[in-house]
Amino acid sequence: MDELLERLSAGEGTWTGSGKGTGGGEYTAHLFVTKVAAGRGVSLTYQATDALGKVLHDELLIVGPHAMGRVALWTLGNEVDAVLEHRLRRTDGSTMWVFAFGLKDDLEGFRQEVTLSFNRDGTFAIQHGWGLPGQEFRDGSRATFRHGAGGGLLA
Repeated sequence: MDELLERLSAGEGTWTGSGKGTGGGEYTAHLFVTKVAAGRGVSLTYQATDALGKVLHDELLIVGPHAMGRVALWTLGNEVDAVLEHRLRRTDGSTMWVFAFGLKDDLEGFRQEVTLSFNRDGTFAIQHGWGLPGQEFRDGSRATFRHGAGGGLLA
């Protein structure tokens, strides 16, 4: 099994944390990690809410093996009108995986990067970056989560 899938599977359960949006606004972040397809994949249900409880971001991420042999990420959320397949672009093999839809420098179409990272303090982070057609690519929101049971993906 891929190292990313093993680490995510080990962190199954509820995670909470906080994040900052593109404009710098802070939010509360919730993450539900679940093994799926007899453990062949992991779903991450990610929701961000403001101080009044309004949902700012609602996204389902599926991490699993791609037919071409490497781990991949699929997303469906309230900000993009389609399921997007993100291919693994780079990883250090143990703490950080960057998945991409489209080419970062291609100004012709929408592109997105989702970075999943494991921190030494046991927290887990999700960061989004994107570029709209005709616009430069930019860093987006970042949320950091701690496991609800007090453990972490590194525990």
